[in-house]
Order: sequence, then C-alpha cells, then structure tokens
Amino acid sequence: MIFYSHADENGNPQKELKEHLKEVGLEAKNYIRKIPLPDKELLGEIAYLVGISHDFGKYTSFFQEHLLKKINYGIKSHHSFISALFAAWQVQKYLEEIKLGKDVYSYLPLVAYFVVLHHHGDLGSLEVDIPTGKHLKNPPEFPYADPILRERLKVMYEQVKDLKKRLKDIEKDYSEMGVSDFVDTFLNSWLGILKNLVNFNRNFKNTISDEEKTVLPFITMLLYSVLIDADKRDAGEVSTLDRKSLPYDIVDRYREKHFNLNSRKPMDLMRNEIYKKAIRKIEKVSLENHLFTLTAPTGSGKTLTAFSAALRLRERVREKQGYIPRIIYSLPFITIIEQNYKVIRDVLLSEIKDFEENETAYLLKHHHLTDLEYKEGKEDKPIDEALLLIESWESEIIVTTFVQFLHTIIGFKNGFLKKYHNIAGSIILLDEVQNIPIKYWELIGKVIKMLSDYWGCYFILLTATKPLILKDEDVVPLVDDSEIYFRQLNRVIIKPCTKKRNIDEFIECFKSVYDSESSYLIVANTIRSSKEIYEMIKNCNLSSYLFYLSTNIIPKQRIARIKALENLLDAGDKPIVVSTQVIEAGVDLDFDTVIRDIGPIDSIIQVAGRCNREFNKTQKEVYVFCLDNFSYYVYGKIHPDISKDLLGKQELQESNFYQLIYDYFKKVKPKINDDDSKHVWEAMRDLRFYERHSFQKTVSSFHLIDEKGEYIDIFIEIDNKARRIWEEYCNRVYNEKNFIQRKYNYLSIRKEFRNYVISIRKNKNIVFPPKVCGLHYVSQEQLGDFYSRETGFKTDVDTLIW
Repeated sequence: MIFYSHADENGNPQKELKEHLKEVGLEAKNYIRKIPLPDKELLGEIAYLVGISHDFGKYTSFFQEHLLKKINYGIKSHHSFISALFAAWQVQKYLEEIKLGKDVYSYLPLVAYFVVLHHHGDLGSLEVDIPTGKHLKNPPEFPYADPILRERLKVMYEQVKDLKKRLKDIEKDYSEMGVSDFVDTFLNSWLGILKNLVNFNRNFKNTISDEEKTVLPFITMLLYSVLIDADKRDAGEVSTLDRKSLPYDIVDRYREKHFNLNSRKPMDLMRNEIYKKAIRKIEKVSLENHLFTLTAPTGSGKTLTAFSAALRLRERVREKQGYIPRIIYSLPFITIIEQNYKVIRDVLLSEIKDFEENETAYLLKHHHLTDLEYKEGKEDKPIDEALLLIESWESEIIVTTFVQFLHTIIGFKNGFLKKYHNIAGSIILLDEVQNIPIKYWELIGKVIKMLSDYWGCYFILLTATKPLILKDEDVVPLVDDSEIYFRQLNRVIIKPCTKKRNIDEFIECFKSVYDSESSYLIVANTIRSSKEIYEMIKNCNLSSYLFYLSTNIIPKQRIARIKALENLLDAGDKPIVVSTQVIEAGVDLDFDTVIRDIGPIDSIIQVAGRCNREFNKTQKEVYVFCLDNFSYYVYGKIHPDISKDLLGKQELQESNFYQLIYDYFKKVKPKINDDDSKHVWEAMRDLRFYERHSFQKTVSSFHLIDEKGEYIDIFIEIDNKARRIWEEYCNRVYNEKNFIQRKYNYLSIRKEFRNYVISIRKNKNIVFPPKVCGLHYVSQEQLGDFYSRETGFKTDVDTLIW
C-alpha cells in the first residue's frame, strides 16, 4: 500500500510519505552535523528520529482519504499528537539502546514530543501540552481531562485501531528508514508512553539541575528549527545550496582600491589606526574567546572594520575547527541596514568575480520589507523557493534587523525559529547595541553567553557607547585603548539649554541663533511637536530648503527627501531639517548644527553623530533643549531626568562623550525594572514559549519594540504609481480566494506596497479613513482631507510614533 505526505489542491499525490519522512530525517541530521555542537552525533541521531516520526499520523486512513479524496474526518485526520507520541517513543528506545545515563539528554523524549506536537504551528508551553496523571485516569472515557484533551485521547483509540489494519506496510516503510519493527509495540502501549512523559515532566519541574534546565530550551529550539526547516524545504522541493567561499582579505583589497590609506586627515588617520588594531587582535586572539567588542566613535569606520574582522575570524575557524561560520550582521533599524548592506555589497561586488551571478547566495538582506528575490547560479529563484531560502538565511552573509535576530534566539514563532539552526556556529555582529531596551540587557546577555558556550557562536558587539550588556571579564575588546579616540575628537560641543520652554519660546531661540551659512537638523521627540516646529519655521521664511522627516509620512517620501538632502549637503547648500528620532541613526547626513529635544544621553550622542561627521576643522554645536514635557511622553521620567542631571549647564566637549555615556548607563541601569528579563528567562528554562490566556510570562512576552497601544495601517495613494499598486493589491491579494496564492501575490508586491503605508496609533480623537479591501485607504481624491504632502497624516493628537 502506498501512503502520501502531500497532494496538490485537486488531491493529486505529490510525494510518498516514506520518502518525505526519510528525507526530512536525513536533512535534519545533516543540519546538526554541520554545526560545532557538543555531542552533535547524538543530537544528529535524535534529529533523524524526530524527522522520520513527525508525520507518523499521516499513515491513518483518515488522513490519507482527507488528503486524496477531501473527505472531512474532523480531528481524526489530525496527525501531530500521535506523531509526537511516536517521536517520544522512538527517542526513548534509542536512548535505552545506547545506555545513556541520567543527564540533560535523558529528557530528549520530552523535547521530541514537544517539537513534533508544534511543528505545524508555533512552540507552545510544556505544562499545557503534557497532561497530569489525574487527567489520564479511567480510560477510555478520561473523565478528569479537559474537553479538548479528552477528545484528543479518545481519537487516539480510533487512530491506533486504524493503523493496526495497515501495520505491515507501515513497519516495512520504517524498516527502510533503518528503524526496527516496533510500531506494533508503540500502538499497544501509547498510553503508557504518555504516562512516562507525565513522569518526565514532573522530574523536569522538580528535580532537574539549574544547568540542565538552562541548556534544554536551546536544544528544544535547535531540534524544532532543523525539523521545520527540513520539513518545509522537502515539501517545497527546495534543496540546500552549496556554500560559497569568501576570501578573508577582500576588505583589505577594497580599501586599497577605494580609499587613500595615506591620508593625513584626522578622521582618516583614526579609521586606519582602529582598523589595523582590530585586525591584529582578531588574527592573534585565542579561538577559545567567543565574545568581542568594537567600541569606537561615530564615523570611525566600524562597519568595514568589523566585517573584515569577521572574515578573518571565519577563516581561522575554518582552518582550525573544520567548519565555515556564516556571518550575521544585525542592526536596530531598517535605515541602517540599507546603508551597511550597501557598504558590504560594494566590497563583494568589487572583489568577488561571480558575485553578480550568485548575489543572494553570498549576501542576503532580511527584514519585514525585504524584496523576495534570491539569485544563485545566474538564476532568479521562483518566489516560493526564494521565500524559503531567505527565511532560512541560506547565505554566507546575512544583514538583518535586531527584531529578526533577537526574536529568533528568544523566540517561539515558527517563521522565526526556522533559521535558528543557521545561527548556531555563526559569527554575529551586533551593531548599535545600545538601542536594545535596557530592561532586556540581562536576558540578552545570558542568551548570548549560552549561544557562545554551547552552540559555538562568536559575537562582536559594535558601539560608540559601550552599554553594559556583557561583563567586562567575559569580552575581549578588539581595540584595547578605544577611549583615546574619543578623547582625541573635537568635532562637536554640546550646549545644554535644559530650562523648560514651550515651542513658541524655542522658535524665538532658534531664530536668534540661525545663520543662513549653516545647515540645521532639529530633532523633536514627538510627531506633534515636530509638525508644530516645522510649520512655525516655515512661516518664518528662514530658508528656501526646509524639510520634514518622520514616520508620519510614507516611506517613499522619506527616502526621496533623504536623497535630496544628501545632494543638497554635498553641493554645499544649507537646508533646515525638522525630524523625529527616525533620523538619529543610519542616515548618513552631515549638518553644521544639530538641535535636539532632551532624551536619553545615548540618543543625544547618536544625533550628535549627524553633526560635523568629517571634522571639517571648525568645531560645531549641538544644542539640547527641553520642550515642555514631550520627552516624558516617549521615554518616561527616568531617562530625560538623568540626562538633565548629567548635562547640567556646562558645555561638553566631544572628548568627554565616552565618560558621559558610561556614567549615564551606570545611573540608568539600576533604576530600570528588569523583571521582564527575569520572567522571560524563567519561561525559556521552563519551556513555556507561548500559552494562550496565561497569567504567567512566556517567551512570547518578549517584545523588542514595545508599541504602546494599537496601531492602524493606512495606505496613502499619493500618486498614480500608488494607484496602480493599490489596484493590484485589491485584485491579486484581497480578492484572491486561494490562501497560498494570495500570500505569494502579496509577497511579490510587498516592498512597493509598504512604501505607501504608514502606521498610526489608534486614538478616539483621530478620524481614520474608511476601509477598502480590508485596509484603511486614502485615495488621491481624499488626500486633502487626511494627508499633507509636507507633514503626513493629519491629526491633532500625539501619536508617539517615530
């Protein structure tokens, strides 16, 4: 008898079940073997057993007839629960055969059950997924079980009875997978297996050591990752690609071609010196060290220095340890990603002959607005295949956001964890790490340490501010004496004006210092205050070049305005820009004077980095004002008040910034409630990833971006191209009946579509445009009512978005 794992929408068989199970098992095992893990042979075998078990329940006639004939058997055709029990049974038998002692790996049957149970969704919570002994009393009625569990257990009897009718065929399939014929034993003892899992869970809660409890969630996420990625790839017939070679010295060659390495300009001298020191250190340091920092001033070339260090580290690991790490470059904002991605791409394009033919196999950019294009072997992959390769991070270098990276290593979602196994053993560059909320520093520090200790990851933390995420004794600085470079700088001076002012008073102050021979950047804390400042400066007719930037305007306009500003500043023109914090990092613009509403010290230093970046001889000013209480709306009281206290009334030279930021973090950290870090860490250790209606914190409680309130997406049809994209969205996405096709249709237009979308925080005082095709929509004819081409969405209340 032939069993199938997949069929097309018409019920035509696509793949035999035994082939699917074996291929998933072998691929999952292969993933594990490529990672520098302790006990990877054991974990590889467990991954194989999980892989060949994950769809065991598809052998029932209920599933086969549902798949091929579209007969609805309800939950009888479900396969995850029985498959999860089968996986636990297989793993338990294997551990008994190899006589494994009672250590952390003795809990692998519990992990196998857990990951298979959730392989079609997100990870759940072990304490919900494992019943208690009382729940299993008095079979087959199970009167003490909750209704959902009771129904699931009763269905098991019918599924087992059905499978016994086809036992010989099933055992024949599994014998071809190298598993002895004990399927009959499983079918006769499944309830006992479940009771064993109850005992495992009890011991896990009460007797497991702290160290074992810490390691187990990382093993769980790894096995889950290799299973779901292998499963999706096999179903989509997407094979693993051959790895690409990256010469370790390509940055050196690029710098020699594109930079004047003999320049005597102060910033060029600093960049070259920092680069040489970092490279010398990474070439000599023991590979037993896995945690590094690169602390250097803004504009000192950290991107190329860190990338070159990572390439050299990769080569040393390849030579000494026999595996090739991927390089993951993670940054806080999409704007920075675009800038750093371009730098790395220029290096590869210049120095690697076949880069254009295999671009994405070498370098991958991944965030929620990424183009779904994957180029390998002169071929653009179909969108479904490209999606799988991109989401699995199938590339040598991945440039991505903190959200993508951190919500994977502290994750529960299927779509994020699919790439977890490709993070293991990699070299990870975390840039601008001070942007991670302080309340999560303890959690992220612990996870980074675990990934380096157990999964062989190397980390390089890049920053101009040296936040206290890792302990000094745990890290190796790539530049030992980085403080001297901060002390050498004299590009800007901070002039605090922290007496509270209203916007009228601020405008009068600005007019009194305004010089038409200077360019200005004014950074407000809220959209409301930024719009008011913009309108008042506009009425003053100070400059013919006045720009507004915030997330209140659509991304297409923001991109166009930043490009226009680059051209004006390069030409020597002197614009005025009014912005929110969206411009603080990742926007490579250089102004003569910067003015910022009070905020955290690290944010003030970030925006100061947009002033006099190339140190053109004359020192420039950064003014810090206090506009009403707008800073409290965004940051609360702690951060702005500590900033005011540290800034005082004295002018601060750039040479003092390093100490200023250190003092700031030392003062802020004890005042920030880090209970969220503790609770999420405890949830990870308890394998409590997600639980509906839970009063306890779960891993899903981790939110890197803490969005206050509900946000509403609005499509702004600002031009005819937007109208064309909107019509395509309505016709090919909203009106498409087939779910899979609708998904692919949306992904094909996502980047262009999102260029016209803004997110506005829901508020009863805001009038939102009506919904069309499921989304709030402003047509060109309605622009005057809802949207200003200068300052964006029209509202009289503060939305608090950046």
